[in-house]
Amino acid sequence: MPHRYARFPCVGIAAALIAGMVALPTSARADDDEAPSTTGIARPASDGSNSLRTLGSAALFLPRETLSLLFLGTSTAAAILQDNSTVPRFGNLATGSTRLYVFPTLFAETNATFSVGARMIGASDHAATSLRVGIGGLKDTEIDTRVLIRISEEIPLAFGTESLFLRSSNNEYAGIGQDPETDARNRFRTGSAGQTAIYDERRERAIATVGGRPIRDLEIVGTLSFDRRSLDDEDNGTSLSFDQIFVPGSVAGSALPTRLFYGEIAVRLDSRFNRGGPQKGLLLETYGGLSNELSDSPEVSLARVGGSAGVFIPVLRRTNILSPRVFLDGLIQRDGAPVPFTELPLQPQFRGAGIRRDFVSLVGNLDYRWGFTTNVGMRVFVDGATVGPSVDELAITSPRVAGGVGLDLWSTGSDLGSFAIAGGPDGLAFHLSFGLSSGFSDDRQHRD
Repeated sequence: MPHRYARFPCVGIAAALIAGMVALPTSARADDDEAPSTTGIARPASDGSNSLRTLGSAALFLPRETLSLLFLGTSTAAAILQDNSTVPRFGNLATGSTRLYVFPTLFAETNATFSVGARMIGASDHAATSLRVGIGGLKDTEIDTRVLIRISEEIPLAFGTESLFLRSSNNEYAGIGQDPETDARNRFRTGSAGQTAIYDERRERAIATVGGRPIRDLEIVGTLSFDRRSLDDEDNGTSLSFDQIFVPGSVAGSALPTRLFYGEIAVRLDSRFNRGGPQKGLLLETYGGLSNELSDSPEVSLARVGGSAGVFIPVLRRTNILSPRVFLDGLIQRDGAPVPFTELPLQPQFRGAGIRRDFVSLVGNLDYRWGFTTNVGMRVFVDGATVGPSVDELAITSPRVAGGVGLDLWSTGSDLGSFAIAGGPDGLAFHLSFGLSSGFSDDRQHRD
């Protein structure tokens, strides 16, 4: 928040002087009345920077008020809809009179469309709702809605529903494996090995959630979702399609739409006091889920299992946090059914360049994060990532590595914005978010 400074004159001294002059005897000499008054000031003071300060204040009005609105809107109601949480902390649920907030959002990532939009959040004693609209161009639109209801303060149980409509362009598929160019499972056409297919995606999704908190730091959540995806990679003269790079029909899920039901149970232990800013604590999570295609004879049948662990350690000061984290995600093919490539685990925790997919994903993060002023801080980080067809075949000895720096903005209960840039052997990558994120970083229902 901007600091405002004001200069206050010595009001008490001036008042005393005026009172003293008014109380002077009326027998003062007449020539004193005609003599020029002595003030002790040779010339009036002037500040040549006043006009520049006024101009600068006007120029910064919009970003200053936008930041103020972000802090106001997310410090209470937005904490209910926190993205990086399997189940929102019940202690963060809004209480009191009904409130309504509207604030802008801004997102951009390497090789992705720049998106701007707005989010509206409403909250009452036991419910919160959110509506977000994001636009990144004619082929890039996102609309998502969420509703969360808590029964009472005495019963730590919440219910939620969500819906999403998404159109995205310039999505990349380079094949599966840590090194797609040399992985025999990718059937490249002659001379096309190492190239990347570009496709558009249309997606509709609905999610129902029930979550409980039996003790303060333990969350248990069950979710059920329906997800429909359809892809389009028609040759537009500027990008390559699946069939131009891979043998036609060899990329599962690239031709026909998929309609999948997915159910999951997740357990999460998080001892951090809140989710905004550097906090000490311990984080453990595990999950398992089943997915089937909506048809009489399912063509897609798979299971997901995995977890994550992290520790947040104060270094020198309580706001200086060193946090090593590890994420393991796996997908199990059931009944010999084909697995669409869009269902293979991605690696959203890896902040370097490039996308890798496979049946098993392992990512490690090491962050050092510190706050240098209220609600603003920096971080330096190093990430390592690898994928493979199974746990035994993970290329642990030759991970992809990236390191970088970032600037973070947060409120009491949630992260509000960040900018990070990372570099590695695959090149540079940048990430920019302003306003509550549209994606969930740590759960399967949202990130794939």
